[in-house]
Amino acid sequence: MEALAQYQEEVVQVVAEELIGRNEAEEDLSNRSDDASVEGIPKPMGPLDAGRMALGATERLWALEIKNAASQEPELEPLSDFWYAQFALVSLHEHHQNLETARSHLPDLLERMQAVQDMRQEFFVRDTITHGMEVMSKVILDMHPGFILAFSYHADRGAYLRVINLTQFDMSMFTHKVKVRTFLAGLWYINHATIPDMEAARQGFVQYVECKGYEWRNPNMFHVKAFSEAAPVMQFYPILCQQTVHYNTGMFVKLLASMAKRLLPKHMTKEFLFESGSISEGVTRLEEIFTTPTPDVANQRLLDRLKDALERRYQNEAAFVL
Repeated sequence: MEALAQYQEEVVQVVAEELIGRNEAEEDLSNRSDDASVEGIPKPMGPLDAGRMALGATERLWALEIKNAASQEPELEPLSDFWYAQFALVSLHEHHQNLETARSHLPDLLERMQAVQDMRQEFFVRDTITHGMEVMSKVILDMHPGFILAFSYHADRGAYLRVINLTQFDMSMFTHKVKVRTFLAGLWYINHATIPDMEAARQGFVQYVECKGYEWRNPNMFHVKAFSEAAPVMQFYPILCQQTVHYNTGMFVKLLASMAKRLLPKHMTKEFLFESGSISEGVTRLEEIFTTPTPDVANQRLLDRLKDALERRYQNEAAFVL
């Protein structure tokens, strides 16, 4: 739990600095240059392609080395081979596919694995379809209705797409420990659904964020609390973000994005884009696209897609062997 506690202290300090305008980072809008394709593995054609579970020789070797190192740490619980491969893929990406560099950071990776284990215990994650859908449904329908708009496969990017509306996130949640725990467990399961296979882990996800109307309305401590509680999930959980596009952004959203770029790993914030004006002809907000024909139908579609992806995650995890 030490890694989590230390990180949350760092988060509070960074948020405090940003909120008083002392150190706003420059926006990096560089294009994604990493090619996530792997030599010897045919490029998968879609989300159900069996080739999405393939690993390259270096990826497999590194996953086995991680598994061996973790087995020698008495405090680390055994994981599935899928998990070791997931950690390996994210680690290689973070170190620009350089195995020797990744190996030199193995102690850091083992600490990250410990932090993930601690989070799983703290959030009471049971790793079942039933529990996952129960928690995600609470987050989507009851706690933050309208916050998570959509989840689908983005064919052009070869990655899963998550769409959210910041204005519908209820900051008051952070005054209730049980609600915080439920939300973070829900985020855990959403991350799980976003990585149903090796190709999804390799590619990372794409995120669209609706920001219109998201302004400075809540007390400062809510924003500090939000970042200190939620940021560790994105810091330690092994997942990559290929691209985040913010729509209808104002100054406050750009301030929050600046915080994120300081708090999260660089690979999570490498391609932060900001769009203003109409999304497309006659469309000004993301919910106009993703809540059709009605919000209720859209929510059911969202939950069905999350369940489908989560089921594939657990099926693949049960069958996968390094």
